[in-house]
Amino acid sequence: MDVAIGPRKKAGAILSLGVLVLALASCGGAGAPDESASASGAAQQDVEAVSPLVDLAADASLEERKQAAADLVADAKAPIEFVAPGDAIDVSEFAGQEIWIISADLSIPFHQNIVAGFEEAAEAAGLTAQVFDGKGQQQEASRGIDQAIAADAAGIALLSISPSFQVGALQRAEEAGIAVIGMLTTSSEDHPWPLTDGEATYSYYKSGFLLAAYAVQSSDLPIHSAYLDVSEFKELGYLNEGLHDGMEELCGSDCVIEYSDMLVASFQEQSQTLTQSQLNRFSDISWIFPAFDAMALFVVPSVDAAGRADDVKVGSINAVTANLQFILDGNVQVVDDGIPNHWMGWGGVDRLLRAMAGEAPATSEVPIRLFDAENLEGVDIEDENSLFGGTDYRTAYRELWGVTD
Repeated sequence: MDVAIGPRKKAGAILSLGVLVLALASCGGAGAPDESASASGAAQQDVEAVSPLVDLAADASLEERKQAAADLVADAKAPIEFVAPGDAIDVSEFAGQEIWIISADLSIPFHQNIVAGFEEAAEAAGLTAQVFDGKGQQQEASRGIDQAIAADAAGIALLSISPSFQVGALQRAEEAGIAVIGMLTTSSEDHPWPLTDGEATYSYYKSGFLLAAYAVQSSDLPIHSAYLDVSEFKELGYLNEGLHDGMEELCGSDCVIEYSDMLVASFQEQSQTLTQSQLNRFSDISWIFPAFDAMALFVVPSVDAAGRADDVKVGSINAVTANLQFILDGNVQVVDDGIPNHWMGWGGVDRLLRAMAGEAPATSEVPIRLFDAENLEGVDIEDENSLFGGTDYRTAYRELWGVTD
């Protein structure tokens, strides 16, 4: 069943996924949306087509496709650089005000790191940050938005909480005159969601395409793989799309991806059972792609427990320390692409400040880097600067905001 939300999917397909998740939620799942949400809020506006990541002729040989994949991987492994998200802004008028960040699930290490960066950036800009944990439940996230409104927050950031499930709460924030942005609620190729004032994110689409490219350049073809999704995180539809497009363009129709979906509230347990199920059903699966690193933490030991650690590889996204350690240890996971987590927190504060200053809604992009054992060798994986190339984004943002240490 195709449930991807990709840059080239029609709105109808996106709407179908929204209806699917709404249906799951109505059956008592933890992902129940804001009671005021409606189907009309489930689809984003049309977006421009994604620029091709590889340039291959339709009749390209297998060797040409593997080389194109290898070239793309080599470029993605290089250190990243800061690109200003806009012109300088004066943030002095917001000094002492409070901004909120509402996480979909603070049990996820990726979110913990981003929130830490958000808090650090807020302090640097002269504001205070209030953190709220959605605990994997849309209704809890809605409660967080209402609490922020009651606290007269200057701005709200929704971290991996799809605005399509928060229509009523977002309308209440709009009526209160509070700026709201998304963080990681869509891919960087897309526009901000309706009822939001901006987006800070990265290219989920490219992340998925890179995972496919890595598998193609390092494996015997064709590849039989499995993708484990949490479609409640609407932004992951782009990852799914990028992964499928990458396999199709670099490997061809003989490369098959099995699809499994689960709810955010139970992904820890379901990721283990679905991994075991896919491995039992398909003895030739050689790759598993969990949708994010927190899920891979449960997939890797499940692969090992199934006795398949020697012939199944795992690739995921977020560049979480524990997953990078898997790669260094040669423990099932071999590739990970992600963003500097703290940098993402700073990027979210920057976009929120721009919304509070009255800038038109726009999408800010934090660049991604791909990691494997080669470019992790000798690197302190707990040091974000060491991992991503040492770009001094903190100073760059401070200069844009007109603040000093």
